[in-house]
Amino acid sequence: MQRFSIMALFMVVILLLSATTAFAQTSKVDVGSGLDLFIDVQGTTVPGKPTVVFDSGSGDDHTVWQTAYVQQQIAQNTLTISYDRAGLGQSDDDANIAKNGVTKATQLHALLQNANIPGPYLFVSHSISGVFARTYAALYPSEVAGIIFVDSTHEDVVQEFGEEFIRGDIEYSGEFTWTDWLTTDQQIRQLNAQDALRNTPITVLSANCHGVCDEQNPGSLIDETKWASLQNKIAALSDDVIHTTVDSGHYIQLNKPQAVISAIHAIVTRINLPEPSREYRYFSLFNLIA
Repeated sequence: MQRFSIMALFMVVILLLSATTAFAQTSKVDVGSGLDLFIDVQGTTVPGKPTVVFDSGSGDDHTVWQTAYVQQQIAQNTLTISYDRAGLGQSDDDANIAKNGVTKATQLHALLQNANIPGPYLFVSHSISGVFARTYAALYPSEVAGIIFVDSTHEDVVQEFGEEFIRGDIEYSGEFTWTDWLTTDQQIRQLNAQDALRNTPITVLSANCHGVCDEQNPGSLIDETKWASLQNKIAALSDDVIHTTVDSGHYIQLNKPQAVISAIHAIVTRINLPEPSREYRYFSLFNLIA
């Protein structure tokens, strides 16, 4: 009878410990200055695996990662989060708070900390959010396990394509002003000196068509050779890099979601995180029972 009670208690403790690592929630989290950001947390913490942080392109909310079930698929194997930047989706906005790269990175840092999301983090960053991920890596290098750049923006985009084209694209999104971009451009160029990603695993997924890219109406709106050269510059930020060109439009996560899912699974195998020892886990468990 006593043995049965101990075993029953043992199973209860296991269930309780499992529950402490399981997350399934949406909420708004205070990131300072009276600003609350919306976060969608899915999955379960897995020892030895990073938390996957999905970040969207300019003007897009977190649902862009859920439309083709990218976040949901990854959440079957590890902890994931997507979120809305200030002024997007269900997040608050404040016109008095700047929307440059450093501000975005510090707000994301506060969101992850205040929501008790464990690191280190694997960022999956589309378009302009690739610049924010690089900013985060420079500001908080110990927290970044890796980055997947999903057809991400490089700061030389203005030099390659001209201010008029890029300015119109940024301001059309309604999230940023041209001044925000100019500040972000200056910030990332200064942070480049830290070479924060040199030994960090990164994957660059580059689209090959930007514009109307279906079989009936093929044709890009930009010089794809120039865009490819910018993608090569992103790939050169690390010595641990895989660079793949995907037959897709700019939204690879919607056009070819499996390419993003596969890239996430692949980079996790390249990220070496220490796992707690089996002996330590059992010791902690029996300490609780005792």
